[in-house]
Amino acid sequence: MSLLNNLQPQKLWYFFEKICSIPHPSKHEHKLRSYIIDLAKDYGCETKVDDYGNLLVIKKSQVGFENCKVVILQSHLDMVAQKSDELDFDFEHDPINLQIVDNEFVTACGTTLGADNGIGVATMCALIADKELRHGELRFLFTTEEEIGLNGVSNLAPEFMQGDILLNLDSEDEGEIFIGCAGGIRTDALIPIDVEDVVIFDDEKNEITQKCHLVVEGLHGGHSGCDIHHNLGNGLKILSEIVWEAISYFGNVRLRYVAGGNADNAIVRRAEAYLFIDKNQADDLAEFIIQQNVKYKQLLSDKDKNICISLKNIQPRNNNETAPAYSEKFQAQLLSTLLNTPNGVINYHHEMAGVVETSTNLAIVTADCLDKAPVEKEHFLKITTSQRSSDNNLLTALSRRIAIHFEQLPRNTVFHRSHYVGWTPNPHSEILRIVEKAMVKVLGIKPKVTVIHAGLECGALSEYNPKIDMVSIGPDITAPHSPFEKVRIESVEKFYDYLLETLKNIPHKTT
Repeated sequence: MSLLNNLQPQKLWYFFEKICSIPHPSKHEHKLRSYIIDLAKDYGCETKVDDYGNLLVIKKSQVGFENCKVVILQSHLDMVAQKSDELDFDFEHDPINLQIVDNEFVTACGTTLGADNGIGVATMCALIADKELRHGELRFLFTTEEEIGLNGVSNLAPEFMQGDILLNLDSEDEGEIFIGCAGGIRTDALIPIDVEDVVIFDDEKNEITQKCHLVVEGLHGGHSGCDIHHNLGNGLKILSEIVWEAISYFGNVRLRYVAGGNADNAIVRRAEAYLFIDKNQADDLAEFIIQQNVKYKQLLSDKDKNICISLKNIQPRNNNETAPAYSEKFQAQLLSTLLNTPNGVINYHHEMAGVVETSTNLAIVTADCLDKAPVEKEHFLKITTSQRSSDNNLLTALSRRIAIHFEQLPRNTVFHRSHYVGWTPNPHSEILRIVEKAMVKVLGIKPKVTVIHAGLECGALSEYNPKIDMVSIGPDITAPHSPFEKVRIESVEKFYDYLLETLKNIPHKTT
């Protein structure tokens, strides 16, 4: 029996459960897209797919409603793939394991839920399947790869944006209407690793150097836009601080691998490093790590109290006298760079109290394994960061600042990618007034009109149709981009009700 069968509205929850059964992380949305195409055809809708995999479903107007303004409803197909450290889960093949908590929330067991943006997609599927809805022409735009840089929107077929009104269903707060969002850009650095050998065994074959595995895990994580102001712990920052401090205490500590993070729009929950240390100092370093656990549990917020910093000794795989590690100069430059990379809120909006205007996230570090032959002539390490701002001038300035910071590393290659523009607020919007009235009727409260410090697709979409009138709405979703993501059940029903009320009141086109 369906877990969500008794939730209201039944059609929406039916489709959400179906969506959760179809793997759809970024770059793997094709199965979900195919399902929606089949659904749309079953209900007599026209479907179009552009060269980048974005899907448009057209539901023609009913008789008598032909003169209504054309409404585009928009959500993205992909979800962020984050899981608990201990969970064995394959986002490309495994269905999301749903559960209901306290009869109040739907969540997943140890993974992201994908309510961002699965609830929006399920809502659109429910509207496609609704035979009772009285409506003008509705266009349902399902975009791809939103979570990794708004790539689908950036490569959208322009004709997919032919309409008068756009309702983006990708915000996460009941009682709020979003009329603006931050733009974003990724700034990456690719650095050749300077390698030198470390002595493992002395002339008498005594092991004098101990290999260790250092792990920082158990952090809460979260959305690098919506949650950036909560001062959540960043695993890469914490790992860098610990290694730097260990070097200052023990001296003979050598890095041979460092990595952390797996999504550039998520706050890093886990990071790791492999180290070489003087074998005589192994016990002292173990005690040092115990003290670090105590230290960070005191420093971090309550959400990060499950932090676990562990150190495990690794036995050598062979009897080689030496093994490769980062040179002392390179590791000092790398740690200095990671420690000093700006991270978190840069500034708040000067006119909107409490609204983050500009931020940056140290998101991912990946590195080649020194024990394997390099694919190129050298081993490389890559750093990925994500900048956001509702002011495009500030966004450009911050990304340049990060680039200059990375250029201090030797023989670096710094590049920008996934640049998308912000969405400039229009407080005089016609659809804003209509949605406000619908929310007052359904929720019984006057909604808050605001902007969001995240990369909604509205800004990029408006470039295809500058005159389009749009807002972003959605139900209560907490901790997106983390395994703690959940959606409030009652909020989904209210969201659907005021969306239906909105669609009932779409105005006619002016002659």
